[in-house]
Amino acid sequence: MGEIRSNPVQLVLVLHNVVDYLYCQGAGIGVVQQTERATRGIIKNQLIPGQERKYRIRRENPVVKNIKTVERAQMLALVYGLGLAHGKIKRDCLKAFQLQKVTIFSDSPKVVQRFHHHINYAPDSPGDETSINDRSIIKRVIAGVHGLSRRGLEVAIAISSEKDKAGGKARAMARQRGRKACRSRRRLRLAHTNLVEEQEEATGEQGIFELVIAAKELPKGKEHAQATIYN
Repeated sequence: MGEIRSNPVQLVLVLHNVVDYLYCQGAGIGVVQQTERATRGIIKNQLIPGQERKYRIRRENPVVKNIKTVERAQMLALVYGLGLAHGKIKRDCLKAFQLQKVTIFSDSPKVVQRFHHHINYAPDSPGDETSINDRSIIKRVIAGVHGLSRRGLEVAIAISSEKDKAGGKARAMARQRGRKACRSRRRLRLAHTNLVEEQEEATGEQGIFELVIAAKELPKGKEHAQATIYN
């Protein structure tokens, strides 16, 4: 009787990246990773466990200075998604199945088109970008894509569909984190307003306040603001 050999299961690692961007206030990013069969697209998270990540970039975070446009925030989400894919492949990819492809979805058609150009014409194409911050993030994404390619994987960056359930979940996670970033900023503005009112009541004069925001992330509900009075 001949030996029966089972072929490895062909799988695709799919990452849905969604951004909720708040101009000059921060951003929320939701990433949902799942595994599908390469041929039929059937979810197979039991073979490679799915993951979910959500990030809140608050206004006082130095990263916000580098994502002053929604496109840049979308590109940063791709960096997070690629990082999650690298970690998952190192930890969970066994010989019992074969990972064939990594697909990363973005909500922004413009960002997807932009990276199709840069990946095809790398490494020279990022030099065409006039913004230093854009070039920096683009190079990080290209490096992540090439890192997966060196493992023998096909890598695709595609436009997400509104009908996709995983994409919808990532969208809800991004909104949740984005609104929290907005609320934290409102609390700081409220604290500043209260300090001004207290000073006016105490002195009868209108003081000028400078709000100093702590650079480090503090526990929820414990944001710290320091006021300096100039007479």
